[in-house]
Amino acid sequence: MALSITVILPVYNAANYLLEAIESILNQSFKDFELIIINDGSTDDSEIIINSILDKRIRYIKNDENKGLIYTLNRGIKESTGVYIVRMDADDVSLPTRFEKQFAYMEQNPDIGACGTYAAYIGNRIGAWQYPVLDTEIRCRLMWGSSIIHPSAIIRRSVLTEHNIKYNEQYLAAEDYKLWVDIAKVSKLHNISEVLLKYRTHNQQVTTTKISKMDNTKSKIIFEQILSTGVTLAENDFDIISKFVLYTYNFTVLELNRLFEIYVQYMQKNKIVHLCNSVLIDNQIKERLFEACYFSTKNCGLKAVKIYSKQYKINEVDFMKRIKFYYKAFVR
Repeated sequence: MALSITVILPVYNAANYLLEAIESILNQSFKDFELIIINDGSTDDSEIIINSILDKRIRYIKNDENKGLIYTLNRGIKESTGVYIVRMDADDVSLPTRFEKQFAYMEQNPDIGACGTYAAYIGNRIGAWQYPVLDTEIRCRLMWGSSIIHPSAIIRRSVLTEHNIKYNEQYLAAEDYKLWVDIAKVSKLHNISEVLLKYRTHNQQVTTTKISKMDNTKSKIIFEQILSTGVTLAENDFDIISKFVLYTYNFTVLELNRLFEIYVQYMQKNKIVHLCNSVLIDNQIKERLFEACYFSTKNCGLKAVKIYSKQYKINEVDFMKRIKFYYKAFVR
């Protein structure tokens, strides 16, 4: 009989935090799991730490050299035997009831392909990290970026195997975002609205060291989602969309006009293909376009106001009042 859960824990030079991460897995209230630890060519004391822990649930695997995170994660998927795959990073901490609660939710909701949780920051940042809970909300959020905290995820393995879904080498530094988009094509997504993971922030993690690459890959994924609805895009539209989704609101008049053309097309096409809830996404787009116009007034002046007002048939005086209400001052 198959195990309920396979935990995939990639390790690369994580000696500072690794023992705490492993112990948080082994101390779960839910016991029916295997823990696959894959050492991706570490040069620190990570292997010594792994070998010091004697637990029959651990399967230790070594890459013959540093292959990178995507290769290592896909190797973990191939090696997995559990009904569900749980992700874990070597510098994070899973709370004791995490597996118990995620397993119960997935068993009760067979239409869910992947499920994340909320997380609390530890390390050099404080606070909580939350994404939308419901599938309809998550699908809209995917149009702006990743919507499941990667090391908090539990994934139905059959969804991956039956649809040949895996981490994609072409989406370096945002491979998890691409995975959620691919899973969303064939099943639903969910987030449990409870902190079940402690997410460590420090200067060596990918989000800190590869932010430029991550932003470019994120923009690529969003560009492809817009294309998938049937919107006609030119090559130079990538830069416009990228500036928009990364909040780089310094558009010229020509760029603003093209931005509106793209997203008006998208809203129309989405109503046909139903990539995500049209009411939710239309409201989000209108708010973001409002921000883009407002912050671009430094380049565009009142033309930015006219572009927005004309598109959404809003009186320019009312538009100006709204700017003053929300932002207190008008950028001239």
